[in-house]
Amino acid sequence: MANDVSWGAPDGPPLDPGVLSVVRASAAGLAEREDSFVQQLHAGVVAQMPELAAGGRALCERLVRALLWTATASQSPQVAGDTLRWVGARNRLEGFDEARYADVARALVLAVRNVSGDAWHNSMGSAWISYFRWAQPYLLAGAGQAAAEQVMAEQAAAQQAAARLEAARRAAAEAQAQAREHDEHGGEPVAADVDLEVVAGLLDEEAEDDDAGYRQIMRSMRRNPRRQRPPG
Repeated sequence: MANDVSWGAPDGPPLDPGVLSVVRASAAGLAEREDSFVQQLHAGVVAQMPELAAGGRALCERLVRALLWTATASQSPQVAGDTLRWVGARNRLEGFDEARYADVARALVLAVRNVSGDAWHNSMGSAWISYFRWAQPYLLAGAGQAAAEQVMAEQAAAQQAAARLEAARRAAAEAQAQAREHDEHGGEPVAADVDLEVVAGLLDEEAEDDDAGYRQIMRSMRRNPRRQRPPG
């Protein structure tokens, strides 16, 4: 792994090598009890945010796996940062309010204490608090990027919907004009060249647009070779 002194956050000081050493030592044991770690974190998160009782499990799994992997795997600080940005983006896309990360930090330290058992000591708690404070700017950066991409995707979807609606309106106007011409001059009916598929497609427009932004964002994230997922 790269020299510890290079472990700096986007908007914060580098992670102290002593802190990282303590976190790594405890993370090795926590990784062996990952399921219990996730369960304890989820319980702590739900105690402070009951609305995450149903959907918060996935968020806790991502955080635990990313934090353990970042602390123990042989990787560069850049890869670690990209992993945490990806986690922050996913959390944002699933509706997590990044203002509540302070609550997550408290639940995280409690979970580390409960899972560590007799290995727990106060310096471990302080180290994990510092570790999460180091990781948080990466999580926030990912959330910010996801929010910006979500706005762009929603704008693009709205523009596409407006274009389809305009096309349908023009087709309907053309049909009405041809019908009036037939009524005024008599003769054989004038065939109206109306794209019925365009008009019918508008019926499904709202359902499609709800998912369009999410799909576009996730495609963008998958195309970015720097984004890394923690294993598992």
